[in-house]
Amino acid sequence: MKKRFSLFLLTCLLLPLGLFSCDRGKPVDPETLAVAGEDISKFTIVYAPSYSEEFLDAFEEFLGYDYEHNLETANKLQKLFADTFGVTLPVAKAGEAQTEYEILVGKSDDGFKDNEYAVRVEGKKLIVTGGSDGAVYHALDAFKKAFAETTVADMVWEEGFLLTGDAKMKRVACIGDSLTEGSIGGHVTPELAYPAALQRFLWQDYNVYNYGLGGTSMINSSTNPYMSSKQYADCLASGMTYDVILVMLGTNDSKVIGDTWTDAANDEFMSCAKTLFASLKEKSPNARFAYMNCPVKFTEAGYANEYMLPVQKEAAKMLADEGYDITHYDMRAYTTEVLTKDNFPKDGLHPNYEGYYKIAEGVLDLVYHLVDGDENDATKYLIALE
Repeated sequence: MKKRFSLFLLTCLLLPLGLFSCDRGKPVDPETLAVAGEDISKFTIVYAPSYSEEFLDAFEEFLGYDYEHNLETANKLQKLFADTFGVTLPVAKAGEAQTEYEILVGKSDDGFKDNEYAVRVEGKKLIVTGGSDGAVYHALDAFKKAFAETTVADMVWEEGFLLTGDAKMKRVACIGDSLTEGSIGGHVTPELAYPAALQRFLWQDYNVYNYGLGGTSMINSSTNPYMSSKQYADCLASGMTYDVILVMLGTNDSKVIGDTWTDAANDEFMSCAKTLFASLKEKSPNARFAYMNCPVKFTEAGYANEYMLPVQKEAAKMLADEGYDITHYDMRAYTTEVLTKDNFPKDGLHPNYEGYYKIAEGVLDLVYHLVDGDENDATKYLIALE
């Protein structure tokens, strides 16, 4: 998947190359169906692992099974071949099959944008790839459409075959501190953070981006303001617009200020919130925003003090009054209900992977509510801005 071809869509205009014909009345003979001149029955569908072994071990321990997006895509492709051509091809994980003839399934970092996909022939391989797992999944829809529109008795895929497109998936940006970045036991583990779990839930139709950085605050007078972070700069410079922007900042602000929230701190917090959201809205004018307050904690270390909750509500109301499409989500109430002290085995502030997974379950409902208007469990935790 290291070589990217120039983009073009293969259609009936390519008849001189013998790749397609618009004679749709002739059934496909599986014995003549070939990739680069090789009978299709020789091929194995090989999918790339979606996650690191560290993640898979943790996820399997929690859920009881090993979940691979690319395996689901590979199985979908297997069914597509079986239903369309009457050929059932074996499916194997990369590294577990030794075969010269492969149909490779998996995303590539080689120049694809997140929503782009490509189906191509390279050597003796048919490759289904793209910029994200979801884009690869949707490539099969385009592949199926090509089957329906072009049927010949001796259909083959030769070197140079290329089918490309854009899956039109939605994008979610997650802004925050270590509770967004993903910290467990003092180690940064973004693969187990709530945005990563959210991506696993939404993978077919959304791409989720984690722009969290541990230790950051909303206010700029701290030693680690979020708006001075590389993650914030990366979000603004990404070249993408977002459909949903989730912000969860404030946990570290009370640690910076101390036991008593001052008028000066409040003024700065409001000013910085206004600046942060304005920059995000300028980048994504049509985004739906959610400002989530501080999650539950089991520590007296000064993080996420109770006085932060009305401050965060005031900031959300200020933004709503200025015309932002913003929802204020009570993450404190939600996590108080679904998390226990056992989910915070180290410092009482950062949950374990099960805790992040449960946070993502709540955020999943929130995203569906924001995008589709679903009346789901998220509505119980929406704070009225009045």
